Amino acid sequence: GNSLLKILEEPGEKTHFLFTAGNLRDVLPTIQSRMQILKMKTPSMEKFFEYIKIRYPQMTADKWRELEMLSLGKPGKTIALLETPEVFEACRERFEMVKHFFSTVSLTARFSLIQELKDDTAAVREFITMMIFFLRYILSSDQASSRPEEKLLALKFLPKFAEAYELAKKNVNSRLLLENLAISL
Repeated sequence: GNSLLKILEEPGEKTHFLFTAGNLRDVLPTIQSRMQILKMKTPSMEKFFEYIKIRYPQMTADKWRELEMLSLGKPGKTIALLETPEVFEACRERFEMVKHFFSTVSLTARFSLIQELKDDTAAVREFITMMIFFLRYILSSDQASSRPEEKLLALKFLPKFAEAYELAKKNVNSRLLLENLAISL
């Protein structure tokens, strides 16, 4: 951030910068003060689904629910999944891993799943993000209301995965992070 300040203070002639951030809190206030900020809203998933149905007429409601879950509600990722079958399959496999990690009570099974992620930091972050999205889905879904034990388990898991997400952003050892999660659940 501090290196960026120098460039922003002394840009070249006719130089313009375009920056994006998922969260304005992640941008230093000194950098914010040198920018013109435009807040852009992500379209609602309902409106986005209407667009997808026009662009991909073969889209079914079931396929859409799966895409919404796999893409974590991100429109750009949804399109990438639709247009790249191998990315879709890899994402589906990761999501199956998330569901299995959630549903199993066996510590051995959880450690086995962790082995599959190895020390791939990006894969671990994606796994944690998918788990958080999945847990929120369980808590907000009427479908899960018939199984209150799932909601209770999701309530137990969610704070731990939210904390793990913050730690993963700080480059904590990914494997140890997941092992700690497996043990603490």
